[in-house]
Amino acid sequence: MERELFITHDRDGREIANVAAMIEQRALLQPDMPAMIMKEAVVSYRGIQAAVNAVAAKLVANGIRTGQMVGISMLQTPMHVFAMLALMRIGAPFVSVHPALPEERRMLAVRRYGVSAIISGRAECELDGLPFVHLHQHELRGDSATIPYAPTTLDTAVRIAQSSGTSGDPKGVMLTHADIRGRMRACSSGITSDSRALPMDFNFSVGFNYASCVLAAGAALVFITSDSTQDYIAQVQQFAVTDWLLSPAIAESIAAHIAAHIADDRPVFPSVRHLRLNGASPSPRLLETLLRKFTPHIYNGYGVTEAGLITLATPEMLRRYPGTAGPLLPTIEAEVVDEFDRPVPAGQSGSLRLRTPVMPSSYFPDNGLTTERFRDGWYYPRDLAHFDSGGLLFIEGRQDDVLNIGGVKVRFRDIEQVIETHPAVREAAVFIMIDGAGREKMGLAYIADNGARIANLDAYASEKLGPLRPSEYIAVNALPRTMTGKVQRDRLRNLYLEGSLDNFRN
Repeated sequence: MERELFITHDRDGREIANVAAMIEQRALLQPDMPAMIMKEAVVSYRGIQAAVNAVAAKLVANGIRTGQMVGISMLQTPMHVFAMLALMRIGAPFVSVHPALPEERRMLAVRRYGVSAIISGRAECELDGLPFVHLHQHELRGDSATIPYAPTTLDTAVRIAQSSGTSGDPKGVMLTHADIRGRMRACSSGITSDSRALPMDFNFSVGFNYASCVLAAGAALVFITSDSTQDYIAQVQQFAVTDWLLSPAIAESIAAHIAAHIADDRPVFPSVRHLRLNGASPSPRLLETLLRKFTPHIYNGYGVTEAGLITLATPEMLRRYPGTAGPLLPTIEAEVVDEFDRPVPAGQSGSLRLRTPVMPSSYFPDNGLTTERFRDGWYYPRDLAHFDSGGLLFIEGRQDDVLNIGGVKVRFRDIEQVIETHPAVREAAVFIMIDGAGREKMGLAYIADNGARIANLDAYASEKLGPLRPSEYIAVNALPRTMTGKVQRDRLRNLYLEGSLDNFRN
């Protein structure tokens, strides 16, 4: 697969270790082919390489050096891609410092991972005490001096992939070029050189791996530049997206809009030939809607930050075996074991463990969980699962109390702190609610300064949090608290289920 889809050796037969150099080799073969498609412009592969070199030149001029740990604080923009490829070129490993996080959480990531500089396209992402490189679109000239690639091997560090941290602070694993190449192969199903692929957030491993795969394959990344569901749908259609990486939460919101505004029974996205859901498994109702109203080409996978994509279920499997995550991908090993690490037979539940040919063997930095999660060459994600007699994997839930909301694990206080930056919000509290399909979603209760419902709160949250924003917002007069003043989240949930949350008073 890799030799057919990716260029892994140069013309002299030497292996190309650097993922950014693999993409450059593709650009040399097809310089005028589209690499990025958006409302404002179409960027060719030649244009990407010029932009990457220009960004690399600015980073070097601002003191970024090989081996230096850099924090990227960017949203879903072409500049984000240019910056990641430029850092690979320089040989400076990087970690995402998501701009949607409160400053204290960003500083926590800086301290944990030894970040020595922040780069961003937004001035407000600067952090006190750290060198800051502000990248501007107008600086992407093609006349910059060529920046050479730093000496690279397959074992050279590239980026720290972070878990989402719902069960505590995020855990990081250092990924090398070999790790990333393995993950690119794993997520390449459906990708061809003529694909127009719509990725997820580059700050998360799944989005980064997918974008790297698309560009190394010579395909085009599509950027959607609207928070309106109607405009989002229109752009997917306008750009004839063929491959789509989507969370169930976003799929739910799009499906709701289609149901309310589009009466035609034909699929709304006829160009899509591979739509892969990432994160939580879709409910049967959502899956039926996707197959009927989106595209018949729906896939569902299971993966973890520490090891990448593990399984992939085809549309036929999803129809025949609802709830399956699919069979193991080639080269992936996995077992379901009991409490003594003994494999259990098909159909029996247990703890999942897995391994891939190229996989980290520890957390970075080691947070004390390495010996618990990485043991004897296996990684233990603490998921409960079973295999059926045909080798299909079914994920049953978490061993620990971790909630997967919309395909992303989140810290509630992070969300609250962002919402509380709205000028009309006095206080906010997140709770878990259950939708009609029995799936857990994030709700948010808030106290407004004027006591009234805030009409633009979802738009504000969308701008600040993107796919991490809550599913529902309830204006309340007061929040239930303990005697010490702590918000009672369980009581919030119960009040919501009773239908009395908006009338609650202390």
